[in-house]
Order: sequence, then structure tokens, then C-alpha cells
Amino acid sequence: MSREAHVQFCESVGAKLPRATHLVVLCRKGQGTEMHRRLKRWLENKGLKLNEKKTRIVDFEKENFEFLGFRLS
Repeated sequence: MSREAHVQFCESVGAKLPRATHLVVLCRKGQGTEMHRRLKRWLENKGLKLNEKKTRIVDFEKENFEFLGFRLS
């Protein structure tokens, strides 16, 4: 993949992130499965895991979805 997305979380003293974090990854057509595999491995290296029941790959040419009140299409 030609580009990588970097996400960094910062916690100050006394501030904690909620346990449930929502994430949307956008990539080019045909890269969803590979990105899913890479993200899963990256999270596991950090002691986290994807909820497979809530994780899905969407083809925007065929399907839209809503995320935190925004319609993505």
C-alpha cells in the first residue's frame, strides 16, 4: 500500500479513554481484506482485538452505512 495512516492517542494525568473505541478505515477498492488483516495484527501487538461480530468491509459502490450519526457513501 502506498500510504499508511498513523493514529496516536494521548492520555493526560487522570484522563482515560473509553474502553470502546469506534474506528473507520477507508482504503481503495480491493484492499479491505488486506487492511483488515493488518489492522487486526497491529491491534493484537498492542494487546487489543477487533470485535469480529461488529467488524465489516463495505463496498461503497454497492452499500452505504451510518457511523456516529454520519452517513458514509
